[in-house]
Amino acid sequence: MLKKLNIPRIRFHDLRHSHASFLLYNDVSIDYVSKRLGHKNTRITLDVYAHMLKEKEQEQDQIALTFLSSSPQMSPESKNNA
Repeated sequence: MLKKLNIPRIRFHDLRHSHASFLLYNDVSIDYVSKRLGHKNTRITLDVYAHMLKEKEQEQDQIALTFLSSSPQMSPESKNNA
């Protein structure tokens, strides 16, 4: 039926992987995602989803660089008063 309707076959595992990727992409903690997936520890989750976390790291780098390049520099006096 799937071939006839030109619908790709999707396995349960594919949905599980998409779900985890979606959560990580939307800044849900790796600890929570790992527990939700039933992984023994977060290392397993980190190994499987490292590509997602690398993308997020690059995105966060860009946000930080944009913020730092557009924010006014703090003078030593203003740091002491903060």
